[in-house]
Amino acid sequence: MQSKLCQSCLLSHNINQCVSALVMFYYYSLSLCLSLSPSSSRPDTSEIEEETTPCPYCGFTLPQCDLICPGCKNNLPYCIATGHHMLKEDWSVCPHCEFPALYSQLIL
Repeated sequence: MQSKLCQSCLLSHNINQCVSALVMFYYYSLSLCLSLSPSSSRPDTSEIEEETTPCPYCGFTLPQCDLICPGCKNNLPYCIATGHHMLKEDWSVCPHCEFPALYSQLIL
């Protein structure tokens, strides 16, 4: 291989050596940043239970993000504002597109 002048190093080295040194430096600094990030000190949310609400058809209690009721096997309509399934007592529709929306979320 020929030796060429590397503009970033200003030395006469093989370009592959300069690139590999820069890549190693980049990965070292990236791993250092990741090890110092506060993500490891975040609280564990895996054990937080999701809020449950009743099915609008049969009243079976299920997590608010489920869109199929295990009790009656119906596909549940979902709110266009939140993505949660609709509730019988909080039902409304968008005045523009007429899709279902939770009234409590639509008036915000």
